[in-house]
Amino acid sequence: AKLELIDGTGTNVLVTVNDGGTTSNTTSGAGSLTSSTPSSPAEGLVFRPSATGTFYARVRGTSAQGAGAQ
Repeated sequence: AKLELIDGTGTNVLVTVNDGGTTSNTTSGAGSLTSSTPSSPAEGLVFRPSATGTFYARVRGTSAQGAGAQ
């Protein structure tokens, strides 16, 4: 899924984050300090506006079939 922060007009995207991962891996990584599992795709962002106002968050994802959806 893609996460976007949009200004108060609802038209200008201010920040976008998008993890390209689409599947989770729940294999244990116990006992390893360098393991890449378990892992799950995720998004997150921090934004500090320079002025007060209204902002919107939009999440765009993919369907169960993997085709792009908005």
